[in-house]
Amino acid sequence: MRIRPAPSGRVVVDNDANLAAIAELALEPSANVATLLTGERFGAGLIVDGRLLRGPRGGAGEMRFLDAFTDDKSLPEEGSTDGFGALARKWARSGINSFEGRTTLRDIPEEQIKAEDVFQAAREGDPLGKDIIARLGARLAKIAVVLSSLLDIERVVIAGGISRAVDPVLEHARSLLPSDTGAPLPELVASTLGAEAVVQGAVESALARIRQEPSAFLPRAAAG
Repeated sequence: MRIRPAPSGRVVVDNDANLAAIAELALEPSANVATLLTGERFGAGLIVDGRLLRGPRGGAGEMRFLDAFTDDKSLPEEGSTDGFGALARKWARSGINSFEGRTTLRDIPEEQIKAEDVFQAAREGDPLGKDIIARLGARLAKIAVVLSSLLDIERVVIAGGISRAVDPVLEHARSLLPSDTGAPLPELVASTLGAEAVVQGAVESALARIRQEPSAFLPRAAAG
């Protein structure tokens, strides 16, 4: 088999949450918006004053401050970088045995419970599923308040594959946002890009570089 040489050019590596934020900005321009990429992991892409916020070491948007929001210190597997998908699954697996009352999640072998099962159970009115949705909503509300207070974020977008099922979490989070702060509250919305947000952001980022440096992408003969 003949192996073709790799194409020449510069390779740019970027954070997946930053790429999701770029995609959301292209879809709906906004000067101050936080895109939360959440599924198995959690990260944020921050647009502040119309520009992507990276920080001197590229650490802007890391969610380490979420350690302060850990709901139960007895659950060592819960970490600040756990996304909503991971948390829904972990909370269900750790809670089905101690939860008082009937829950359809007990009908699934504990090690096979997925986040999708939790969201489906909540939609069907399952008490444990609804309790987990409420905990996720409370977590999101706290994140929104922090981002709004520190960076004057106007909109918080939930991105990633879970965005298509996250409406119940958003609804509960909105109900928990404080109304007596005197400051505008951020809008909480789900991305319409779904699992394609990161790929779309990569395309938008590449197009932006071409617009900024068109001569750098011309064939060498033409550029010379």
